[in-house]
This record gives sequence, C-alpha cells and structure tokens, in this order.
Amino acid sequence: MNFKISFLLIFFVALQGLFSLETKRFNGEAFDLKTGKRLYYDHHEEVYENGKHLYSNIQYKDVNGKVFAKKKIVFQKNQIRADFKLEDFRDGYIEGAEVNGDQIKFIYRKNNKEEIKEATITSPNNAVLDGGFDYFVREKWDLILAGNKPILNLCAPSQQDCYKFIVFKTGESQRKGVDVVSMKVELNNPILAAFVKPILLVYEKDTKKLLQYDGISNINNEDGKSHVVRITYNNN
Repeated sequence: MNFKISFLLIFFVALQGLFSLETKRFNGEAFDLKTGKRLYYDHHEEVYENGKHLYSNIQYKDVNGKVFAKKKIVFQKNQIRADFKLEDFRDGYIEGAEVNGDQIKFIYRKNNKEEIKEATITSPNNAVLDGGFDYFVREKWDLILAGNKPILNLCAPSQQDCYKFIVFKTGESQRKGVDVVSMKVELNNPILAAFVKPILLVYEKDTKKLLQYDGISNINNEDGKSHVVRITYNNN
C-alpha cells in the first residue's frame, strides 16, 4: 500500500513538472531586401518552464514548404550568451557556439566539402550570441529608449570572433494602431560603419517583441553567400 502511494506521488509530481512547460510558436517571412522576392519562412517554437525561456527550435522552409535548415538556441545557462547550432541540409553549412564559463567555442563549416572548424576564445564584455540579441535589447531597453547607445560584442562563428557594435533608437511611430520603436545596429567604428550595412529593427513598444528585421541573414543563397533580407514576424 505504501509503495502504491509513493508511486502515485512520484507520478503526480512528475506530471505537474511536465505541465509547467509552456510552448509558444510564431513565424517569420523572409524577403529579398532589394527585390521583395519571398525567400523562405522560419517557424519558431519556444519552450518555457515556469516562465523561464529554456530553448528555441527553429525550422526554415522554402517557398514550397520544404524544410531545408534547422537551428536550436539554448538559453538555460545564459540568455544573452546563448548556445546555438544552425544546420543547412542543402549544402551542409554549419555554424554554432557553446559557452563554458568565460570561454566561447565556435564551430563552423562552409559546406559539406570542408571540415568543421573549431576555435575557442575568451568571451569579451557584453558578448552576444545569435538569439541572445533580443535579450540584450530587453535588458538595455530603458537605456536605448532614453537615447543611449549601448555597446555589444556580436559574435560570428564564421569569423570565429566577436565584433563591437552599438544599438540605438532611430524613432518611434505607430503601425496598425500599435506603438513601435525603430532601432539600428551598426559597427562601433564610424569609418568601418560606412562600409558595412547596418541592421534595422522594429520592436513593438509594449511587449518588446521583434516585428521586423532588415539586414544580413544566417541563411545563404545558392552561391553560399548570405541573403540580405527583410523578415517580418507575426509575433503574437
């Protein structure tokens, strides 16, 4: 009898833990920034436990609905310096990073004809990895809206290094009756910034959710070069 009671208690505790997980889903549509041609869709699945974002799974689909790439971002250790891995099934492209203490390990492969390259660096101050960028913006939200330009080190596995950027507000407006904040991300070097196109972002002001992204994509074209895109999100 005691064994049965103990088993039931363990079962219900495990069941309660299972139901504390919450999944949120939203989609993005990517268009060529110059031509407006639809390029691909990205389907996001975010998993939370007791309100804490654990990880995200992202599937990339072509215009015919075929999955051609996937990415997993893990936020458990650090939401801004998030571990992640992207795999493109078309040509074998791989990029990713894993954080251990103050060390960042990068992995990168241009295509399946090459070997995977690995490199480990000491994390710079305000290092930001992939999907951790949104959490950096949320952490610095009040500073940005007040007109400040916080510095971040955006890490690029393909270069196996991190580079100093700044993010700042460029305006506030309304879209379909919703208050939005426009931001720009550019290199923290006026001379180099003149030669590198910035990233333009639009966030919903109340929820701090990303609505639009204009800039370089981590998805490549047929020539193995990064698309330059506008991605719009139905981030409800």
